Amino acid sequence: MRVLSLLSGADLGGAEIHVEHIVKSVPAQHLVVVLADGPMVERYTDAGADIEILPTPGKIPLQSVPELERIVARFEPDILHSHQTKATLLAAMLATPCRRIITIHGSHRQFAMTSSVPAAWYKWADMWSARKAEAVIAVCEADRRELIASGFSAQRTVTIPNGVPDPGFVDPPDHDGAVEILWAGRFSPEKSPGTMLDIARMVHSHPNLLRIRMIGDGPCRPALVGATIPKFLLEPPVKSLREALASAAIVLNTSVSEGASLVLLEALAAGRAIVATSAGGNPEVIGGAGLIVPVELPDADRAAHFASAVKRYLEDPVFRAETGLRARARYRERFRLETMADALLKLYGMRKG
Repeated sequence: MRVLSLLSGADLGGAEIHVEHIVKSVPAQHLVVVLADGPMVERYTDAGADIEILPTPGKIPLQSVPELERIVARFEPDILHSHQTKATLLAAMLATPCRRIITIHGSHRQFAMTSSVPAAWYKWADMWSARKAEAVIAVCEADRRELIASGFSAQRTVTIPNGVPDPGFVDPPDHDGAVEILWAGRFSPEKSPGTMLDIARMVHSHPNLLRIRMIGDGPCRPALVGATIPKFLLEPPVKSLREALASAAIVLNTSVSEGASLVLLEALAAGRAIVATSAGGNPEVIGGAGLIVPVELPDADRAAHFASAVKRYLEDPVFRAETGLRARARYRERFRLETMADALLKLYGMRKG
């Protein structure tokens, strides 16, 4: 089987890392085509994929159609699987017959907070592209419901939860009784990184807290630089969260808009205690394996609820450990890489379901 994965870029983002997981877990000959260079290109190569970089400026990728036609004719994919709006538009413009699959990573409401381009444009572009697709994949049921309500075909829109690799560790480290907290992700409005500062101000003096680490980058980072909060560390993005998750006992997700967070999936896999908002797919990702804060609360109240949940974990190590074990069990039940790969193979028609 030959799978061509088409992406708008190669940054260290959730969609890009998801494609790396597909390359590693789906047995096939993989070609990854990206419309902009980035750090993930090397990782795709390391995972065993061939790479084509097809620079495509602007929102409408019309000028790249002839070159992608040549790439498709040369590679002859069984599946053309596109991710992100510009890549999906480009795939839909091809005249060459091939089976097209689209994954929409997060709902269109997220774009309203992160881009100068109206969210309605992304929604229109994905809906137009979906007419040429055999199937549209949502990464969580919350996104599938929203896509169908927006006009996507209920018959052709399916949910395939993301999977993540098993990190091979469960027990949090012993920092002489003190606990490390982790927040990781893109510093952008929908992730609400400023809420993490408010939480840090409320919990930093707790005697059981070792430190709080915020890892990532994005447009909101300058507003966080210079925050002088004891035990609070602002760190640049990393290639892998493995070391950070190995050191932390508690993981927070403050998003006000979310699909299926890869950081939360990795936290489940690591068996970490989680506090997350009720945004998007967070509740169905966590299930009963963590604490949920209502996203509709005003900012100050939401931060206070987070701080209360964090203090509960800090003050009750038994509860914290039990929650981590439930997280690990939920990962093994629903979010293993092999589970995702099996679902994709069935959709690709390479495995009977």
